[in-house]
Order: sequence, then C-alpha cells, then structure tokens
Amino acid sequence: MLIDNAYAQYEERFIEKFQDKVDFKFFVGQGLEQVDLPNLVELPAPDSYYELPAKVKALFGWALDRGYSHVVKIDDDVVMRLGNFLNFFQPVDYCGYQLESDTLKWASGAAYVVSRKAMQLVVDTPWDATWNSAEDQMTGRILAANGIPLTHDH
Repeated sequence: MLIDNAYAQYEERFIEKFQDKVDFKFFVGQGLEQVDLPNLVELPAPDSYYELPAKVKALFGWALDRGYSHVVKIDDDVVMRLGNFLNFFQPVDYCGYQLESDTLKWASGAAYVVSRKAMQLVVDTPWDATWNSAEDQMTGRILAANGIPLTHDH
C-alpha cells in the first residue's frame, strides 16, 4: 500500500466527521518509508498482496492486544458510508458480503467485520500453505471450521 498525501487528506476529513463515533487506523506492513500520520500503524508483517494473510493476522493480533471487541477490515480502495454502516452494524462474530464456492462461504475481502472471538481463532490458526493467498477465503475457512457462520450483509 502506498501512503501519500491523499491518505493524509482522507484522514483529516474522516476525523472531522466521525472521531466521536469510531476509532480508526490505517495499517501498513514493514518496510515502507516513515510516514507521520497519527492513525497509521506499522505491523510486524510484510506489505505485499501475496503476504496479505500475514498482515491481516498481525492486524487482528494488534486489535486483540488492545482490547477491541470488533474490527472492520476494509481494503484501501473501498469507499465506506460510515453513517449507513453504523446504523446497520450487527455485533456478530463474522459479517460481510457473502461470496461462495462449492465448498466454502466467505465474506468478500473488500470489507468485513470480525469479533474478538473470530480474531483470536484467525490469529491462533496456522495458515495452511496449500491454501491460496486470498486472506478473505482463509479467514472464512478458519471461522467455518470452528463453527462461526457468516452473517450476510450488503
């Protein structure tokens, strides 16, 4: 992910509008140049598309260490209407736009919500090297294997 002036401007607008309603962070992996944004967190994980599973596990570990009850994982190319989201938020273990294959249902990686319980399962489960690098499918697979259903939302 490239952090530049556009992120700083987005962050300023977001803070002005929602600072009293949500806590938000931008997460990057290691190795980027130093960026001075108050809501930027550098995770102990690589920052490449194929290493996204490691970055998401590190993000969930960070949130668990700080006592968060839920995390909304959103890709940096997604536009979220936070007011709508807050009106319809469901405090379930796993929620997002449902995608599926013959053997699995998972939340689209563009944006999904996980609870503390779900985050802990993802952090504690080793990624299987035979899976693809799609972190959303891996998250869905881990949660389904542990009896946590996906709540479909749009």
